[in-house]
Amino acid sequence: MDMLNGSLWDKILKFSMPVAATAILEQFFTATDVVIAGNFANSDRTAAMAAVGTDLPIIGMIIFLFLGIALGSNVVIAQSIGRRDTEGVKKAVHTAVLLSLIIGIAVAVFAQFAVVPILGLLEIPAEVLPSAVMYLRIYFLGMPIILLYNFEAAI
Repeated sequence: MDMLNGSLWDKILKFSMPVAATAILEQFFTATDVVIAGNFANSDRTAAMAAVGTDLPIIGMIIFLFLGIALGSNVVIAQSIGRRDTEGVKKAVHTAVLLSLIIGIAVAVFAQFAVVPILGLLEIPAEVLPSAVMYLRIYFLGMPIILLYNFEAAI
C-alpha cells in the first residue's frame, strides 16, 4: 500500500482494520481461556477461571509493552520506506523479527522463575494461586510466537 501518495482516508481505514482485528482476537483469546479453564479443570472450576482473570493484568502489561516496541520498529521501517531505502527496510524487518524471537524466548525463560514472586505481589488468594501460577507459566511459554505475531502485525 502506497501511503505516501493520494488520499489518506481509504488507506487509513485499510491500515487500521488489522489493528482492530488484533484487539478483537485478543478478547476472543481471553474468552477461550476462561471457557477452557472452566470446562477442563480437574478440581475447582471457579479457582481455575479466577486464575485466568487474576493473570490478565500481568499478561496485558507484558503484551502492551512489547506491542509498543513492535510499533517502534514500524517507525524505523516506515522511515526506510519513505526514503525508498530497500536495503534499510530489509535490515529493519529482519532485525524486528529476530528481536521478537530473542525477547520472546528470554521472557518465556525468565517468567518461569518470576511468576510466583510477581503473583505474590498481587496477593492472589491461596486457593487460586496454584492455578494462576500454572496458567501464567503455560501462557509465557507461548511468548516467542505471540511476540513474533505482534511484531509481524506491526510490520
